[in-house]
Amino acid sequence: MVTNIEKFQKRKEASEKIDKIIIIISILMLAIIPNVMYRKDVTSYSPIITGHPYATGSQVDVFNYYKSVLVNVSAFFMLILFSYKTIVLKQDIKKHILNIVVPILGFIILLSSITSDYKSIAFFGNHDRFEGSLAWFSYLVIFFVLFNTKIDEKYYKFYYIALIPFIIINSIFSISYLYGHNLLMEQEWLNNMLGGGLSGYIITTLYNQNFGSGISAVVFSVSFMYLLLAKKLWVKIGLTFLTCLSYAMLLSMLSLGGFLTTLVTVPIIIIIGVKFRGIKNTSIFTVLVLSVNLYIYKVLNTKNVRINYNSFAIFDKLKEFSNFIIPISFGLFFVLLIVLIFSNKKKVIDVFILTLAVVIGIGFISFSSIIKNNEEEFINSEVFKKINNLTTYRFDIWTRTVDITNDSILLGSGMDTFPYEIFEEDEKEGILNGSTFIDKPHNWFLTILQGSGIFALIIMIYIVLYTVRDMFIKITEKIDNKYIYIFGVGSIAFVVQGITNDSFIGTSIFFWILTAISLNRVLNSYKDTNLDK
Repeated sequence: MVTNIEKFQKRKEASEKIDKIIIIISILMLAIIPNVMYRKDVTSYSPIITGHPYATGSQVDVFNYYKSVLVNVSAFFMLILFSYKTIVLKQDIKKHILNIVVPILGFIILLSSITSDYKSIAFFGNHDRFEGSLAWFSYLVIFFVLFNTKIDEKYYKFYYIALIPFIIINSIFSISYLYGHNLLMEQEWLNNMLGGGLSGYIITTLYNQNFGSGISAVVFSVSFMYLLLAKKLWVKIGLTFLTCLSYAMLLSMLSLGGFLTTLVTVPIIIIIGVKFRGIKNTSIFTVLVLSVNLYIYKVLNTKNVRINYNSFAIFDKLKEFSNFIIPISFGLFFVLLIVLIFSNKKKVIDVFILTLAVVIGIGFISFSSIIKNNEEEFINSEVFKKINNLTTYRFDIWTRTVDITNDSILLGSGMDTFPYEIFEEDEKEGILNGSTFIDKPHNWFLTILQGSGIFALIIMIYIVLYTVRDMFIKITEKIDNKYIYIFGVGSIAFVVQGITNDSFIGTSIFFWILTAISLNRVLNSYKDTNLDK
């Protein structure tokens, strides 16, 4: 006769096996999905009939279709395994606020598809992105399952190892293109391997240089943080190489977003390094990395002057806008960082996060109100023109996105419906500078707002601020567990680059996995603080 204790033990062992399978699936997702490319011929059925890049017709996709298949299938299997673990094996789900708000966000996103004027597009996504509510539901499933999975610390290093294929493959693509080599056309075997009959060029496996630049900043930040917190010399040597290679990839993408992201994350990374590894150790490897990266910059810039234009030239642009921006920004930032070094009080972090949330809220409400009541006057103002020029016309795109969203502020218009909404609702039919069609908001947060409305955006901001808060609290409490900060910094980097980039099927997977495993580690930080397991 089997006792209750034996039944419990068997259920526990079965649950641990399922956790391992879920962990393996998520690691493989991070290693494979961002790099998958293969030709897919699709027929797009669009509300726009002819004469438009989003009109009905045959389309060729190389970047996103098979990424979306892998994301959705992986999420499905993870959900099945997790459901079996909780229902059949009777394993409890963590009692945590995120286990309430994440399902609510999923419900809102699905509801936005139901109420959308373009239901099929809102659910499945566009022919070139495949990021409708189905994809977003998959993201939330992946986050929810990983957050509630028991992840032993020994598995965390494999999440970083999973990033290495992306670093190597995209470094080859981007640097080769910078040096004038179009590998897609020059290498027939590569063209055939991707489905054959392809023309054009490939700079990144993520569809666009802007996305490549943003994710380059994410993997650079993760690598640099890992480098400063690692203890073993041979690990530090390998991470130094990968950190510098990531930076070379970032510069070669010829897009400013990734560089701006590193300006935010590098000071945070250095402060965390000093906090846990001391000034001497941090200084040695920081100087080494920055010196090598400066040399890489000089070498690449001699090949293409756009390297400078999409990196250090931003300081000249900021000075043209205002001489006070740089010193004020650095001053406020370093005040915060100094507080983090010397303060061990949660209240400091809570006050900062609350203040940040209030500023964001007031700022958005004011911005939305100005656009709604005085849009024409605002667009013709000198402030608008300067900010628009500084953001390479993104400010114009953001303004028009908020404008078309004001009438559907509660539930949005459905995920991935932006091209059709702006074509229908915008006075200029989505045309920027007389020729370019705006097919996306160029902002991760506005993508959520336009797709699923204000409540979805509030929940998304809450998840982001909660992640930032938890990481910084662990810093002030001196919880010496490197994986909290390695992947937490990666999550912050994604959010920062998301200010100028959209959500895409091949990029968002970084945020949801890195954030989930960082928060997972936070909740277990008091149980095991052995860094070198």
